[in-house]
Amino acid sequence: MKATLKRVWELIDASSPNRSKVERGPGDFELERIPNPLGHNGNWLVIKGTMVGMAEGAWRQWKNGELVDNPHHLNNGKPIDWGDFEIIIND
Repeated sequence: MKATLKRVWELIDASSPNRSKVERGPGDFELERIPNPLGHNGNWLVIKGTMVGMAEGAWRQWKNGELVDNPHHLNNGKPIDWGDFEIIIND
Protein backbone atom coordinates (compact mmCIF):
# COMPACT_ATOMS: atom_id res chain seq x y z
CA MET A 1 0.00 0.00 0.00
CA LYS A 2 1.31 3.46 -0.88
CA ALA A 3 0.44 6.95 0.30
CA THR A 4 1.17 10.29 -1.30
CA LEU A 5 1.46 13.21 1.09
CA LYS A 6 1.19 16.63 -0.57
CA ARG A 7 2.46 18.50 2.48
CA VAL A 8 4.40 17.88 5.68
CA TRP A 9 2.34 15.89 8.19
CA GLU A 10 2.99 15.27 11.88
CA LEU A 11 2.82 11.53 12.49
CA ILE A 12 3.26 9.61 15.73
CA ASP A 13 6.33 7.50 16.41
CA ALA A 14 4.77 4.71 18.44
CA SER A 15 8.21 3.23 19.14
CA SER A 16 9.30 6.24 21.19
CA PRO A 17 8.54 6.15 24.93
CA ASN A 18 6.62 9.44 24.83
CA ARG A 19 4.93 8.80 21.44
CA SER A 20 6.76 11.75 19.91
CA LYS A 21 5.53 13.47 16.77
CA VAL A 22 7.71 13.35 13.68
CA GLU A 23 7.32 15.20 10.40
CA ARG A 24 7.11 13.35 7.09
CA GLY A 25 6.36 14.53 3.57
CA PRO A 26 5.72 15.70 1.07
CA GLY A 27 6.33 12.58 -0.97
CA ASP A 28 5.39 8.95 -1.57
CA PHE A 29 5.58 6.39 1.22
CA GLU A 30 5.12 2.62 1.40
CA LEU A 31 2.69 1.80 4.21
CA GLU A 32 1.84 -1.32 6.15
CA ARG A 33 -1.14 -2.10 8.38
CA ILE A 34 -0.47 -3.03 12.02
CA PRO A 35 -2.63 -3.51 15.11
CA ASN A 36 -3.07 -0.27 17.04
CA PRO A 37 0.17 0.07 19.08
CA LEU A 38 -1.63 2.11 21.73
CA GLY A 39 -4.01 -0.74 22.52
CA HIS A 40 -7.16 0.85 21.08
CA ASN A 41 -9.55 -0.66 18.54
CA GLY A 42 -8.76 -0.23 14.86
CA ASN A 43 -5.58 -0.64 12.88
CA TRP A 44 -2.81 1.79 12.18
CA LEU A 45 -1.03 2.49 8.92
CA VAL A 46 2.69 3.06 9.43
CA ILE A 47 5.57 3.81 7.12
CA LYS A 48 6.93 0.41 6.19
CA GLY A 49 9.66 -0.82 8.52
CA THR A 50 8.87 1.79 11.19
CA MET A 51 6.30 2.51 13.86
CA VAL A 52 5.67 5.99 12.41
CA GLY A 53 2.08 6.59 11.39
CA MET A 54 -1.44 7.06 12.69
CA ALA A 55 -4.81 5.35 12.85
CA GLU A 56 -5.98 4.05 9.48
CA GLY A 57 -9.14 6.16 9.66
CA ALA A 58 -7.04 9.27 10.22
CA TRP A 59 -5.08 8.59 7.02
CA ARG A 60 -8.22 7.88 5.00
CA GLN A 61 -10.28 10.88 6.11
CA TRP A 62 -8.19 13.23 3.93
CA LYS A 63 -9.47 11.81 0.63
CA ASN A 64 -10.70 14.24 -2.03
CA GLY A 65 -14.02 13.66 -3.76
CA GLU A 66 -16.15 12.43 -0.88
CA LEU A 67 -19.44 14.30 -0.71
CA VAL A 68 -20.12 16.62 2.21
CA ASP A 69 -23.02 15.01 4.06
CA ASN A 70 -24.15 17.71 6.45
CA PRO A 71 -27.33 19.68 5.76
CA HIS A 72 -26.04 22.52 7.95
CA HIS A 73 -22.79 22.88 5.97
CA LEU A 74 -22.47 25.46 3.19
CA ASN A 75 -21.06 22.80 0.84
CA ASN A 76 -23.59 20.05 1.58
CA GLY A 77 -23.76 17.61 -1.35
CA LYS A 78 -20.56 18.93 -2.97
CA PRO A 79 -17.30 16.97 -3.23
CA ILE A 80 -14.62 17.71 -0.68
CA ASP A 81 -11.35 19.24 -1.90
CA TRP A 82 -8.70 19.08 0.82
CA GLY A 83 -6.08 20.83 -1.32
CA ASP A 84 -2.58 20.26 0.07
CA PHE A 85 -4.05 18.32 2.99
CA GLU A 86 -5.15 15.51 0.68
CA ILE A 87 -3.62 12.09 1.31
CA ILE A 88 -3.84 9.69 -1.62
CA ILE A 89 -3.78 6.01 -0.62
CA ASN A 90 -3.35 3.30 -3.23
CA ASP A 91 -4.30 -0.06 -1.78
